Amino acid sequence: MIKKVMKLTHSIRNALLYFYDAPSRNLENRFLGGLATIKSQRSNYRYISDIRQAEVRVFSQNGEDGILDYIFETCGLIKPSILELGSGNFSECNSKFANFSRNSGVYLVDSHEGLNEIYEKYRSRRVKSKFFFERVWLDKSNVLKVFGRAREALAHIDVLSLDIDGNDYWLLCELPLRELEVIIVEYNPSLSDCEPISTVYDSNFDRTKKHFSWKYYGATLEAFDYLLSKNGFFFLGATSQGTNAFFVKNRYKDLFKEVIKSPNEYKNTDSREARDEQGNLSFVDINFEREILKLLPMVDVRAF
Repeated sequence: MIKKVMKLTHSIRNALLYFYDAPSRNLENRFLGGLATIKSQRSNYRYISDIRQAEVRVFSQNGEDGILDYIFETCGLIKPSILELGSGNFSECNSKFANFSRNSGVYLVDSHEGLNEIYEKYRSRRVKSKFFFERVWLDKSNVLKVFGRAREALAHIDVLSLDIDGNDYWLLCELPLRELEVIIVEYNPSLSDCEPISTVYDSNFDRTKKHFSWKYYGATLEAFDYLLSKNGFFFLGATSQGTNAFFVKNRYKDLFKEVIKSPNEYKNTDSREARDEQGNLSFVDINFEREILKLLPMVDVRAF
């Protein structure tokens, strides 16, 4: 009888442990499934004619994980160090899959209140790789210092991912871009279909307060292309969603000569994130978004 009770207790304990460890198992299964998918498509990388063909979403917002793997494999960046400005809570970002699959060093930067807890949650990553975070509100006065601390922690920075939904262009202007190999930026096609423009710099920029639509933020793809082409990068392409753009250092250009696309191919997006004046999703298309934003202050970056 005692043995049966002990056996039952042991079974219940194992069941509870299995239940409470479900998030960890789900994370591992998600990673392993994504890794298997990406590894299976690597043999086809030489046939790719558009980076959208490499899209695989594991931990990224859209298909950035697969695209970055394609870029890293093609450029021979086996274990790139990544600085992610606007990493959120590390649940959905551009550096996580590389950290898990390649043990890439990552330096996460965000103003997210729960970043300390996230850092403790991923304690094992700090054993297997360089894993750092900094909780800070980024502006022009501190972004270069943050970059310096990241460079010191990681020894060098190969990849920059930038997504802060506000002063993205102006912060990029402050950084030593020529030190980098790959840059990922979120652009905003709702501002214009062809003009190299950015929203006006504001050290306290909050897209939810700038305009009721929440669509007044960041800069256009043409603005980022203007800045980065002057700093030794070429535009490779963007995600199917039409939000994140990939720029690669010019010395890799011959490796992608059959893949490079023009920014003109990414004028629109299927995203329907705009709000109405009551704060509800309005589901209007991008042309309507451009209409309601066109009278707001913009900066032509060619003036700088």
